[in-house]
Amino acid sequence: MDDHTMLLVAWGVGVAGAAWGAASFSALRRERAALADVTRAAKRLVAGETHVVAPGAPGGPGELAFLVNELGNRVRTEHIRIHPDRVFEQAMLRETPNGLMVVDGRGIIRGVNPAGRNLLDWASEPVGTVASASVPLPDLAAVLREAADSREVRERSTRYGARDLLVRGLPLADGGGTLGVVLDITSVVAAERVRREFVANVSHELRTPVTAIVGYAESLEDENLTPQARALLAPLVRNALRLSRLCEDVLALSVLEARAADFPTENVDIVPLLDEVVDLLRDTAAARKIRLRVDAPGPTMARLNAEAFTASLQNLVDNALKYTPEGGDVQVRVSVEGKNVDVAVVDTGPGIAPEHHSRLFERFYRVDAGRSRDAGGTGLGLALVKHYCRAMGADVSMQSTPGTGSTFTLHLPAADLGEAR
Repeated sequence: MDDHTMLLVAWGVGVAGAAWGAASFSALRRERAALADVTRAAKRLVAGETHVVAPGAPGGPGELAFLVNELGNRVRTEHIRIHPDRVFEQAMLRETPNGLMVVDGRGIIRGVNPAGRNLLDWASEPVGTVASASVPLPDLAAVLREAADSREVRERSTRYGARDLLVRGLPLADGGGTLGVVLDITSVVAAERVRREFVANVSHELRTPVTAIVGYAESLEDENLTPQARALLAPLVRNALRLSRLCEDVLALSVLEARAADFPTENVDIVPLLDEVVDLLRDTAAARKIRLRVDAPGPTMARLNAEAFTASLQNLVDNALKYTPEGGDVQVRVSVEGKNVDVAVVDTGPGIAPEHHSRLFERFYRVDAGRSRDAGGTGLGLALVKHYCRAMGADVSMQSTPGTGSTFTLHLPAADLGEAR
């Protein structure tokens, strides 16, 4: 082979190699582009898109594109199946008048519905921000934090601008977040205020004429009446007195509700207050031949409001005297239980059946309406006790078994020894 022929052969091999290299490079670029398309489609699926199509044909990257498309079809089918439920859920979140907010375990806001944005007047986008810094209502931020820390529901009433709000923090079941709920109770608070004012005004207006009726009726008892007239006068006096007590109790309850925050507490020795109440009712007990006594270990300091405590104890002792039969016992016992000072009023009356226990502190609830009226009860005594206890940060409970008597207990916070009386 001469030099010219060898040169031609070499040139041909070079051209063929170049053509093969160019073809290989072009094929590699196509495969890389196809892989990029498949990757982008897969990322869109992961991001939650359902209408995703990856270009390609079977074989190599095209086979992968085919599998991605099949996955997309299945995701799309599943989305269509559950889509109606999601529509309803989104509609409920959008249309509910209650504000809802989800905070994750790190304290980041993950979602707020339209009502929540409106009630809290959010000017900027809250999602993705730290709840403790971006929630404009301090009480809501507080209940969210407390619910997250304690894993228990927290709730408080507050005011925001012109609105009265009830805010709740509810720990989510998965343990990783908290649901905040904001309820606009402005109309409820306004209606309750109107009700209290109406009841107080009516009770106040009734008190004067009722007092006059009682006075006139009692003055007639001193007159020389016929037996028939005296027989008619007795129920008149009895019912006039009962109406007078009812007006006083209704007015007291209305005033108590209106000034619930006006009962400051202090460290007080409760024994003198016990003696004061017992001395006040000792004649009533003697008239009914009931033994009334105090069992206290000596000076006992508790944190209370003297007015609220005395009114509560007087109601409980008076009730015990009304329902304890002649020859029975009513005892006021004092005990210290941990951080509480308990004052129990124990009687030997007929007791109360269990089905009545949960409703005893409701207004006008009576176990035996006829007997309560005969005893002079108004049905408001225990409701007053409950409200007095709430006003001074105390509590009240009861235990009773039919045939063995009842025990009503005031649970008072023990005195703060670091504070002088």
